[in-house]
Amino acid sequence: MERHRVPPEHVDHCARHTSRRRRRPTAELVDRLPHLSLPEAVQRLVDEGTPFVLAVDAQDRARLGDAFAEATPGGAAGDDRARPAAYAALQLLLAKSVGTPYQHASEGVDGLIHDVFPSADQLDQPNTSAGATEPFSFHADKSCSAARTHSPDWVTLACVRNVEGGATHVASLRRITGSLAPGDVARLAEPDFRFGSDPTNIGPILTEGPTGRLQVRLSTDVTPLNPEADEAYRALLRAAAAVADDVVLQPGEILFLPNKACVHGRSRFTPHGDPGHRRFLQRVYIRR
Repeated sequence: MERHRVPPEHVDHCARHTSRRRRRPTAELVDRLPHLSLPEAVQRLVDEGTPFVLAVDAQDRARLGDAFAEATPGGAAGDDRARPAAYAALQLLLAKSVGTPYQHASEGVDGLIHDVFPSADQLDQPNTSAGATEPFSFHADKSCSAARTHSPDWVTLACVRNVEGGATHVASLRRITGSLAPGDVARLAEPDFRFGSDPTNIGPILTEGPTGRLQVRLSTDVTPLNPEADEAYRALLRAAAAVADDVVLQPGEILFLPNKACVHGRSRFTPHGDPGHRRFLQRVYIRR
């Protein structure tokens, strides 16, 4: 997976205009942020719908007020916990360079940045971003509602801390379909899958987007409705595992995921005994 340096002008703006601590970033903050262009090589990846990583180098981390180790996930809506404010602003500034950061209604939190952190009561639960010791299977965020609306075009995962080395698995749809049999691709495009427990939420996993490119909608609670669909679904998961990149994010690295053109998951890991040192990512949803 391609890695690029966070553009210096993005870091410069956040270092000069952001205090060390502040409350959760809001839409008002996003409105005040400028529109800064991404380097041509990075913009090409955005236009292609290719996952990539942007990294803040050591010198720029120091300029941002290197508080990564002290950052603490927020709790309830409106909670004001310690966090590297300049890094939060940088996430939104980079998101704004890709599209429009937005608050997904189902998140139930106050703010545009969502903390992804092992929760004490969910550590051993599979398929949750609050888990740790069980894996989170391949999925595309918010892609499987019955209304089929409001799914983000891009998702960013910014690393604040990852001393355990938990890996994010990223598989592009282009590579997945390239390794599937044509019959499986065709079957995955049929409305033979139920998403969740709603008996009316039935549809295909693969659809054709506005530009003619295939798009994916995938949750961890898919139920194939016939043996042929089940076979294609299992082939999809095997193909995703075979072609996936394992991305172990380090503090200051931000993973950009084209949410309709890839699937992602997480490996199991043993969380640090001290909650203040556990793996801590921050997520932003983006529309284009």
